[in-house]
Amino acid sequence: MSILSPEDLASLLVFESLTKDWVREVHTYSSKRKRGKTFVIFRNYRNKTVSTLEELRLEFDDASFLDNISFTSGHSHDIVSNKVGAGKIARKAAKKWMEESAKRPTENITKPEVK
Repeated sequence: MSILSPEDLASLLVFESLTKDWVREVHTYSSKRKRGKTFVIFRNYRNKTVSTLEELRLEFDDASFLDNISFTSGHSHDIVSNKVGAGKIARKAAKKWMEESAKRPTENITKPEVK
């Protein structure tokens, strides 16, 4: 079973690794009404997804490293000027990350949810 679905891979614009466990994905909407708009998903190797940076911070004991990371926007010049090339690079990186993640054990590395 792959972590990203074929639909996710098709809409992928940017794929960035944050840690060995978590990645950041920037996707485009496929509908005509939302054409040109993007959305971000943070995903770990066990396929847990969060949609905001605040939710991602809750997954780490020390999330201070997130303050120093500069994220690539889906509207940056490099992406907008070559969307096909950017998508191809992102899909290649995502497939490589999925292969590496499939080999990893699924023990609980991030902190457990508190109820």
